[in-house]
Amino acid sequence: ESPSIPYWKLMSLLFLMSGLELDPQIGMISGTPQDSGLFTFTVNVDDNGSNYWDEAVFSLYVAPMTLIPGDIDASQEIDIADLVYLIDYYFTEGPEPPVMNLADVDGSCELDIGDVVYLVDYMFGDGPAPVMGCVS
Repeated sequence: ESPSIPYWKLMSLLFLMSGLELDPQIGMISGTPQDSGLFTFTVNVDDNGSNYWDEAVFSLYVAPMTLIPGDIDASQEIDIADLVYLIDYYFTEGPEPPVMNLADVDGSCELDIGDVVYLVDYMFGDGPAPVMGCVS
């Protein structure tokens, strides 16, 4: 039996990793996984109420992330993008850093202008290396 037109998909994950969300209207998975490892999940597709449906099993490997103090954008290195990210977050209400403790580079347990100055001094001066923060 062929699917009805227009073809509409309803996707549901029987197992969704912590930190991820599924938009059932468009089938998009978003977020940041909180765990690493091999995860298996099932995708179900339904043709808008007809008797036609199917499912498939998929596996997804999420590599563990190494936490580097000062790596504010979580790119696995400290570079100018981290400084721009911190300035954008602090001064223009940009997106929150993925791991807030990586942005508290001076270890003061709060994100403030001191973290911007500390990171600038580290990157362009002879300042000390960033430390793991204690914001959250």
